[in-house]
Amino acid sequence: MEFLLAKMFLMILITSLCSITSAQSTSTNLTFALPPNCSKRCGNINIEYPFGIGNGCFRSGFNLTCRNDSNPPRLLLGDGRIEVKNIDPNQGVVYIKPPVVTMGINVYSMSAPLIDMENWPFSFQLTSSRTSVSNDWYVFGCSAYAILMNSTGNTVSTCSTMCSGNPVDYKYCYLTSYTWGTPLDIQLYRLNQTELHLASSSIITVIMIDYFSDYDINEIMRGNYSGVNTTLAWYINDSKFTTCAKAKKNKATYACLSINSECYDVPSYDVPSYDVPNSNQTVGYICRCSVSYHGNPYLPHGCQLDINECLHRDKYICYGICTNTDGGYNCTCEPDSSGDPRKEPCNPNKKRPVLLVAIIIFPLI
Repeated sequence: MEFLLAKMFLMILITSLCSITSAQSTSTNLTFALPPNCSKRCGNINIEYPFGIGNGCFRSGFNLTCRNDSNPPRLLLGDGRIEVKNIDPNQGVVYIKPPVVTMGINVYSMSAPLIDMENWPFSFQLTSSRTSVSNDWYVFGCSAYAILMNSTGNTVSTCSTMCSGNPVDYKYCYLTSYTWGTPLDIQLYRLNQTELHLASSSIITVIMIDYFSDYDINEIMRGNYSGVNTTLAWYINDSKFTTCAKAKKNKATYACLSINSECYDVPSYDVPSYDVPNSNQTVGYICRCSVSYHGNPYLPHGCQLDINECLHRDKYICYGICTNTDGGYNCTCEPDSSGDPRKEPCNPNKKRPVLLVAIIIFPLI
């Protein structure tokens, strides 16, 4: 009897494994082919699906434009209002040229558009299990009052700068918004310097900066924006399939084509009362390569196993000895040093002092 039960259990297990294998094979056998004439590069920037230039080369919402009006050519999102600096398909982010608005020294008020993400699958505020993007609008200059407004004319955020000669003055401030699905405008006003006993006027500049990027506030205040990054996270926005659970059921439009990829829901931050994620609503989903895989999850066989992490120190930090392993890497300190080389350089071990013992022999009298 025990032998019969064991045999039945084994048959059930084999049947279950076969059904799992069949499901995986179905996902990899989807017919997917890009036209052979799709551009792979614009200037110094590589282009990978879901982005593309030309018919059949991109997923809906990810079309690009390559402009040959400069050397090197410029890569632009969609119709050409936002310039692209780089694309990372594995992290799901696009690095763009920071939007900048400037108010002259003799101007006392102005309004201007900042960025328009309406009907686009991009976000400047996104926190998920694999991606963190958080952009704010920094206002630089003396005696400025800034108002961030949405398309309906409602105030989203405000801030002001003060320059009276006091060392604790706020010579810059920032505006924050978690609403990305609507056009955003900026209104700038110059405060009354006489009434508030403020310093002389200055040019007022508004620039969009990614909180997680490596930037120098002092350099920006001097007008140097070369080290400033603005980052957009993208997500797959199918109106009928806004969650991974729903999208996986529709193989014809499911975006995570690599069998070695994972799907993650993107929560909605567009909440009227609180700037926190609405866990009950999603705007779409994102695809990422599985752990220990690297590449493009939006292409069949796009995620490959075991890259040499030691050759990519910008992504896989190691301040010591890096050793590539199957699916990962080891990072150890140099001999005679200790610490955590994945976070910071190792410190030399302190050498123990040598105790010298002197023996004095007195002659016997």
